[in-house]
Amino acid sequence: MLLSRVIHVPTYVSLSVIVVAVGGAVLVSLWMTRGGTTPPEGADR
Repeated sequence: MLLSRVIHVPTYVSLSVIVVAVGGAVLVSLWMTRGGTTPPEGADR
């Protein structure tokens, strides 16, 4: 946001980065909680 006057990022690029980040986080969360791997010891504290 501070560089918005200097560097112009198209809206679709910004939205794509957000969708990939949120989608990746959801997939990793599902994988970790549905038997993909077991969380490390003490991770639930």
